[in-house]
Amino acid sequence: MSESEAGSRARAVREMFGAIAPRYDFLNRLLSLGIDQQWRRFVARRLADLEEPLVLDVACGTADLSLAVRERNPGARVVGLDFSEEMLRLAAAKVARRGLASSVVFVAGSAEELPFADNLFAGLTIAFGIRNVIDRPRALAEF
Repeated sequence: MSESEAGSRARAVREMFGAIAPRYDFLNRLLSLGIDQQWRRFVARRLADLEEPLVLDVACGTADLSLAVRERNPGARVVGLDFSEEMLRLAAAKVARRGLASSVVFVAGSAEELPFADNLFAGLTIAFGIRNVIDRPRALAEF
């Protein structure tokens, strides 16, 4: 895929998620028959005992996995990264309603070009967003 095609595809995915953001949580529950919530709890349990609980949640969407990690490990700090500004806006509002804005923060960015120093995080998650990553090998190398 050419750089131009990748850019066009990334733009289309970002626009799609911006459009569905208000219904994203509902659609996840409906389309997965609620299994998405079980999966997030499973992942959060796997990260519950980190000694240095700084976790990066890539393609965080509306922060359901970020919040599950934080709820399972109250000492955790989570950075949610997503390329959709609308998703990040909804995520920040959800986190603020729960009073967790100091321990769950958000950054706009791409899985293929993480804007962080190497080895900063003790854990990294990516839920269903991996299906929308344009260049998966590049993203996995970043992880």
